[in-house]
Amino acid sequence: MTNLATSNAPIWEQIYAGGHVMNYPDDAFVRLFHRLIKPKLPDKSRVLDYGFGSGTTSLHMAKNGVFVEGVEISKTAVEVVSKRFSEQGLEGCFQVNKEAILPFEEATMDALVAWQVLTYNNLNSMREKVLDMQRVLKKGGVFLAALSMPGSALDLISEPINDGYGTKEIRHGVQAGAKICIPSEIELHDIFAGLNATVGSVRYDFESFEMAQNSFWIVSFTKVE
Repeated sequence: MTNLATSNAPIWEQIYAGGHVMNYPDDAFVRLFHRLIKPKLPDKSRVLDYGFGSGTTSLHMAKNGVFVEGVEISKTAVEVVSKRFSEQGLEGCFQVNKEAILPFEEATMDALVAWQVLTYNNLNSMREKVLDMQRVLKKGGVFLAALSMPGSALDLISEPINDGYGTKEIRHGVQAGAKICIPSEIELHDIFAGLNATVGSVRYDFESFEMAQNSFWIVSFTKVE
């Protein structure tokens, strides 16, 4: 299984060690969580937050009665989010994982969130990661992801490295040097082939947010087998 975590991990470790923290979850995530995930969760549910960053999505889910487990490639991110949970009296379990395979057994999660994190792959590894995420979901478990789309802010500061796998490298900003992939809609449907995924998009256009334009694919599916 292909894995870009090794090359991207030092960049994210530096970002989180530098004190990067987000205080509010994305409004699109909040709406989709309450519409697509929360109504389907059983009592004592387990939800995996894949690439939880500074923990805004994890905190929101935990405050809504979910036991959150998370994996990240940054040790500092794990420490920061564990501390935030403890300070707010919330329970969760977070760990570093740089391996291509998730450290969970098959059919153990009631839902899985990968919010703005699958972008940090190439076309091959993205498909492999998605299939492994599907593996750890229970039957009826819900998958929800957001990832950068062509023309997004991240796309505009990246350049292709022409490796045949759709890989691009971020050239500017705090993430400079990170390897990413910006799939087209056709490529996205190939990545999620056979999973009955629903594909949509969200666009932001707020000068006050210091981003004149930003846009993301939104992908969701429910595991049927």
